[in-house]
Amino acid sequence: MAVARPAPRSDEGGEEREAAHHEVVRLATRARDGDREAFQLLYRLHADRVFRFTASIVRDRGDAEDATAETFLQAWRDLPRLRDCARYEAWLLQIAHRRSLDQLRKHRPARPLDEAFAVEETRRDRSPLDATLDAEDVARLREAMNELPEAQRTVLTLRYLMEMSHDEIASTTGRSSAAVRQLRQRALASLRRVLERGDTSTS
Repeated sequence: MAVARPAPRSDEGGEEREAAHHEVVRLATRARDGDREAFQLLYRLHADRVFRFTASIVRDRGDAEDATAETFLQAWRDLPRLRDCARYEAWLLQIAHRRSLDQLRKHRPARPLDEAFAVEETRRDRSPLDATLDAEDVARLREAMNELPEAQRTVLTLRYLMEMSHDEIASTTGRSSAAVRQLRQRALASLRRVLERGDTSTS
């Protein structure tokens, strides 16, 4: 599945992010009115981000590709009912979350998370988390995340790899902001325990 770069986020200036958001709203409005070309542009902007999100949940590249495809198919069908196009990106991830859970229910064997994230290096942006770690640390972190429960893994991915706010995560996952904060704290504690256990086992 060919993927494209996501819309600019925290690594670019506020004005550029605002301009990118306005462009998404403009395209979503056109697509809502049946403009297929506008929807194709939205796909190119968000396919990589949606794939990485689904991969963090299903932990299998094939399932992530299926969930991504199903996400955009449903988005195209349901877009006429989206009232506020400013919420397009959060709405899209809500769909991706549901489609990912559908894939999990199929009980297919999962591959390691770092394999599911193996998008071509030239076709994805390094996350702030990746930028602070060398390749060995990143692989170890993703392997540790692979051991977390689905809900904890999802909230860490949305918070730190996709830089979403607690309110945005709450909207995407159907939880309250307070519940998201508590889940994030539990997930970080679980991740710390997994990493510490790995350090002990290799020492």
